Amino acid sequence: MLKMMESLPLLATGILNILLGAYVIYENPKKALNLGLFFFALGASGWILSLWATINFPPALWVSKITFISPLVIVAFLAFFVYELEPKSFSRSLLAPVFILAAPSVFIILVLVNKVVTSVGIRNNHIINTYGSAYPFYGMLVLGYILGSLFYLLYKYHKAHGVDVLRLKYALLGLALMLIPSVITNLILPLVFKAQNFNTVGPISATFMVILMTYAIVRYHLLEIWVVVRMGVIFSLVFAAISFVYIVIVASVSQYTGLGYIYSLILSSLVITLTFEPLKQFIEKATDRIFFHKHYNFNNVIEELTSTIHTASLDLERLLKIFNEIVKSTFKVSEAEFAVLTSKDTFLASSDSKKDIELSPNNPLIEFLKMNEGFILNRDEIIHELERDRVRLKVVHIDLLPAAYEELVKLDFTLAIPISSDSQMIAIYFIGAKSSNDLFTTEDLRLLDHLTSEAGVLINNARLYGDLKKLDEAKSNFISVVSHQLRTPLSAVRWSTELLLDGTVDLKAQKEFLKDTYKNSLFVIERLDDMLTALDVEDKNLELKKEPCRLRPLIDEIVKENEFLVHSKKIDLTINLEPGSDTVECDTKKMKKMLEVLLNNAFWYVPESGGSVTLAGQKRVYGNEPFLEISVSDNGIGVSPDEQRYMFEKFFRGEAAKRMSPNGFGLGLFIVRAFARAHGGDAHFESAGRGKGAKFYFTVKREEEKKTHA
Repeated sequence: MLKMMESLPLLATGILNILLGAYVIYENPKKALNLGLFFFALGASGWILSLWATINFPPALWVSKITFISPLVIVAFLAFFVYELEPKSFSRSLLAPVFILAAPSVFIILVLVNKVVTSVGIRNNHIINTYGSAYPFYGMLVLGYILGSLFYLLYKYHKAHGVDVLRLKYALLGLALMLIPSVITNLILPLVFKAQNFNTVGPISATFMVILMTYAIVRYHLLEIWVVVRMGVIFSLVFAAISFVYIVIVASVSQYTGLGYIYSLILSSLVITLTFEPLKQFIEKATDRIFFHKHYNFNNVIEELTSTIHTASLDLERLLKIFNEIVKSTFKVSEAEFAVLTSKDTFLASSDSKKDIELSPNNPLIEFLKMNEGFILNRDEIIHELERDRVRLKVVHIDLLPAAYEELVKLDFTLAIPISSDSQMIAIYFIGAKSSNDLFTTEDLRLLDHLTSEAGVLINNARLYGDLKKLDEAKSNFISVVSHQLRTPLSAVRWSTELLLDGTVDLKAQKEFLKDTYKNSLFVIERLDDMLTALDVEDKNLELKKEPCRLRPLIDEIVKENEFLVHSKKIDLTINLEPGSDTVECDTKKMKKMLEVLLNNAFWYVPESGGSVTLAGQKRVYGNEPFLEISVSDNGIGVSPDEQRYMFEKFFRGEAAKRMSPNGFGLGLFIVRAFARAHGGDAHFESAGRGKGAKFYFTVKREEEKKTHA
């Protein structure tokens, strides 16, 4: 009964190995990696349970043979497992598994024919074996396979990158936890010192590798590898120290006092109990000081970011640059980029970015991140999930995951972190791989999640400040422009009226003064009309008087009104209305206003000589709805990237536009968008940048076609 109780840990460990092996094979029975670990676990359980049976039942040679066959199974499938951990960059040989399993298979036969062990017995509660002629070669084979697997792992670890680094770390850690105790207690002690008192330690240590690798295969992306490595090293050192103390105490007490095994066990247990915690703390401090320097402190990074940001202005480009420098320094990454939401609903990297990043709204990466707010897209985690038969990530629209992963690979980043404000994704933070090729840990991701939340506030505040600054500048400019533009024509009206009232000018001059007065009055009325229209838009008080409208007469009328400007600047004007796009049901006055704004802007902002303007009309279908699209393209001043998001806002005028044409309220494009939306469409523009021309276009719904289709 006493022997049964003492060997109970062996029985429990053997059953645990069987359960772990069954779980691994259940996870994916078709994967070679899982098969390798399954047979490794079976070998470990066979080794453990055969020892347990030998201790608790009359010794039998066939049970002892299982004890010696099991390590062969373990080392064979350990080597097979290591081979299947091969990174994708390594070439594979189909014959390699055959060669790996060949030598252990030969020694299994030698065990069966009594060339390795010839008899077994029990002496003082310890298993005593009589070895055959092949036993030394058996020991060398087992040791050789273990060391070969270890060195091969180290070689591949040096060559590996990304997710392969994580896999190999687990294998190295598990192999170390198995190697140190097993080699000492089951090979060196029996072969060199003829000591067989500790032959139950080796099988139990093999369980550590099974546990670790099971977790690594099933859920390794959730485990903090540096915590595991650290604890593994600490455990191995503590285990080695305790084993040494245990062996010394038991051997000394047994040899010099004659108290026997039970009293030696009690005494050694008492010593170990009293010294375990101080020994563990000492080894923890030593390993942390030598091997596991902390790369960063969570709170210190937050404080550094806060203090640095507070000393900077609300300039968005500068803020993002400071943020990137802190992230690069903290995580030792070579690349970190923000892609910020633009007025065109695209995500664009900053102007000083090393990569040309502009992602459209229908990009799979954008769609996936919008649907999974707060989810960090981790390239190494995703590749692990995609290798599985079933993906376990709790995300919306899992079907978008492969395409999102491919986009991340194309951009050559490791992480994509969405940044939101008021339930809208306003930016994406891309981070490259660590310089060490280590993966981002749970603590890394937690810190990055916190930092990007702060970045969202920074971006939002900087953009609000920029908007307010632009608005303030626009209003100041508006007051200045209004006072200048209205004062000048009103002063001319007053001066002409005074001369007419004076009665000193002849009839011909009177007509000229009247024409000037009329012209200036129209100018003032048009500007005031724009202002009143803008107010109506704000009050959502636009009224449409729809009627069939032909576009060509409206276009010709606008061109005639600008005839002098077109000829003086030698503008090459092209009008291309495709068949069926000349007539649309709309508010004629508002249609003319939209055409007038786009054409007048193009005429004013093309070069003084050699300007080119193209007006095109096309029928379009968006979302199964018929539309008419009118576009005006030119080779003029274009729109700079930092001004593009403001183009359709009230009172905004670009710097280049103000220099070329001082007159203007900055209301034209605002009115165009409002009128287009009132007609069921919208207004947009495209420009490659300052000095590279622009294309402005608006759409209106083709109601008559919709009725015809109905």
